[in-house]
Amino acid sequence: CVNGHVDVVSPGTAAWRHGPWSGTLEDGRLYGRGAVDMKGAVVAAVHALARAHKLDPASPEQAVADALAAGPAGRAFLDELANRLAVGVASVCAVLDPGLVVLAGEIGMAGGKELAARVEAGVSAISPLRVDVRVSTVDGNPVLQGALLTALSAARDDVFDSTTEPVAEA
Repeated sequence: CVNGHVDVVSPGTAAWRHGPWSGTLEDGRLYGRGAVDMKGAVVAAVHALARAHKLDPASPEQAVADALAAGPAGRAFLDELANRLAVGVASVCAVLDPGLVVLAGEIGMAGGKELAARVEAGVSAISPLRVDVRVSTVDGNPVLQGALLTALSAARDDVFDSTTEPVAEA
């Protein structure tokens, strides 16, 4: 299974040697926010899978792009990656039954509709639940954007709903 999360916590005000979101590789070390948490393991898993399929990508999203560009020669990598993603998706669907799963991030965006279709087929093969798998159309960090919009909506409701009560005349 390939599973990870997106950081939504501010990188703070301290100076970073490399941008916190850059994922810069220097002297064999990965620098950036999340380099030693789940994303590091996801990068390693996708790289290992790519190497097993004779791909030598600079990044996980490049592995997906290379496999797509390779046509039939890249199918085995895409199928195996999609099946690994499908295990994670099916696990989430068994608990939440969302009906719709959106692939985001660099790997999801690089794989596009073709990877989404393969993940959906993989979920269908291992789960009785039907789920529509699509690719995000939101640029940037959709998780953070959604959290900010939700917080902003709640704040507006708290501020403006409290002022809609008519004021009693004295």
